[in-house]
Order: sequence, then structure tokens, then C-alpha cells
Amino acid sequence: MTTTPLTRRTLVGAAAWTAPAIALSTASPAHAASPVGVIAFVDADDLIGSGYTADLVVQLTPPTGDPVPANLAVAYSSPGVVDGPTLVATGGKNLVTIPVTGRDVNRSTVITVSAPGYLPATTTLRVTFDDGAFFMARNAPFGVRHSANTLNPTTSSGIRGTAADGTIVDTWTGGWLYRSTLASNTFTPTGTLFGGSFDDPGTIVGTIAWRLEVVTTGAPNLRWQQRNGFAFSGRALGDTYQEGVTRSGAGLGVMNVVPAVRATLSSASNPGGSAFFTWSFPRFPKYRALWTIQY
Repeated sequence: MTTTPLTRRTLVGAAAWTAPAIALSTASPAHAASPVGVIAFVDADDLIGSGYTADLVVQLTPPTGDPVPANLAVAYSSPGVVDGPTLVATGGKNLVTIPVTGRDVNRSTVITVSAPGYLPATTTLRVTFDDGAFFMARNAPFGVRHSANTLNPTTSSGIRGTAADGTIVDTWTGGWLYRSTLASNTFTPTGTLFGGSFDDPGTIVGTIAWRLEVVTTGAPNLRWQQRNGFAFSGRALGDTYQEGVTRSGAGLGVMNVVPAVRATLSSASNPGGSAFFTWSFPRFPKYRALWTIQY
């Protein structure tokens, strides 16, 4: 039998073919079994006014049996848009809050949250300084059953002005048509807050807190409707308020507002009057919506 002698070249060539096969057979199963955690934003705000602090919340889903990471890294694609942390301690919790405050700019930034062994999460946050990037639209017809068509203007957007301190103010006026004290003849000051412009409105995503304050100069016959759990239930409107929080991808479509009703009929000896309502939104510090209802 003839044998071929093993030369050094033969040994090197064999090693070059067999080594990668051995490496793949040992590395692939370990890589495929590597668990990966997930980070996700929860109802993140997409638009805030300058000076407002948005508490962005992320949820951590670690691999089965693993604890959550001790810290999260936070990165911002555009500097100078918000003031916020670059490292946040989790405290061992699955829900972590990241506070970011809008600066005096009209710009956007992409916020990325990451940790070793986790899929990162991103969200885009836009900051507005002039607060003209959104508007409130009233409900038609002015939130009043049997309302008179005395709106000014007659469209759903209010008359826009700017206060001395730079606050954007939208104003409406409207009135009742019938002098009825029926419970169904109520005034419910509800509206929807939109982003964008009158011609191209868009939704505002995230958590929106609202406050409705009442200043009356001549509305002795208007009271809040009776409502369990409402601090001013059945009380005259003067110096009262309502407030709440809505979470929606379609702005302020739903607000649990208690309606106002007439306490007595209007007459020559018991005339009607008017009430003034002010909407404010902490998320947008430089915006107000003013409503006047006549009866």
C-alpha cells in the first residue's frame, strides 16, 4: 500500500477548513439561546409646552428569571430641546419614570432608552415655545341644548389673541335660546384640544391634565348639576372649578365635566346673565381657552 506523507502544508490546509466548522457548532446554540429584555414607552407625550416637565414612563420586561437592570441610559437626538437625565436608576422596578422639561424652543428630539441585553425604546417629543401649535375646538352647538346661534365666530375655532405675557388665548361666546329650567337644558363646557393648525388639525397623544375655572360677574341663576363626588355639586358657579386627566390619542375627546343648569326661570324681575369659563392645561403653560355663555 502506498502512503502519502503528511507535509506541513497539508496540515495547515486541513486546519483552515475544519476550524470554522468547529467554531460554528459550538457558538450557534449559545447565541440562539441568549435571552433579550424589552424596553417600551407607556403612553408617552408627543407634544409639550416649554417649561413643562413630562414624566415619561418606560416598562421593562426582563428575560425570564432575570432581574431588571440597575440603570437605564437615556439619549437625545437633538441637544437643547429638553433638560433630562442621561442615566436613570431603576430601583429594581419594572416601571421607571424619566422626567424631561421642555426648553424655550420650537423643536423635536428623539429620546432613546437602552440597557445592556435589552432592545431599546424610542419616542419623539416635540416642544413648543409660542404655544400656537395647538388649539381647542368647542363642541357644537356650544355644548348647550337649545342654544342660540350667537357664536362668534360661528366656526368651531375661537378668536385667537395673545396676552401681554405671551399666552395664546382662544375666545368664544354663546347663549341659551330657551328660558327653561329642565334638567335636559344644560350647558356642558366640553371641547377637544388639537395639535397642528385650524386647517390641518392633528391629535395630541399622551396624558393631558385640564382645569376648568369659573369667574361669574352676573350669573346668579346658574348652578352646577347635582353629581355625587363633585365638591361643588348643586352650588352656584361663582369661584368654582373642575379638573381632571384624560389619556387619549385623539386629544380631549372625553372629559367628565359636570353640566351647568338654570336654578330659576329668567324674567323681567329675575333677569338672566352671563358666566365666564377658563380652560387651562398644565402641559401647555402658555395657552388658555375663554368661554362666555349668556342666558
